[in-house]
Amino acid sequence: YGPAGGHGRHQRVGDEETLIRIGKKHGASPYQVGIAWLRQKSPAILPIPGASKIPSAQSSADAASLVLSADEIQKLQNE
Repeated sequence: YGPAGGHGRHQRVGDEETLIRIGKKHGASPYQVGIAWLRQKSPAILPIPGASKIPSAQSSADAASLVLSADEIQKLQNE
């Protein structure tokens, strides 16, 4: 289990500069970029985001339509 909001001293996904930069380019949140990156990383990976509110669930579902470029994926791999 790894909450996107972080816990303890872990970095929060929403604070990661590369995710923020790529998200702004696509009109997406850093969380959506993270989900899209995981989806495109491997067909063996299926992100299963948890949500306690309907808008959060919808945002996660909207990430399915986000397609990252090869350059963006490379930048995320190098982080």
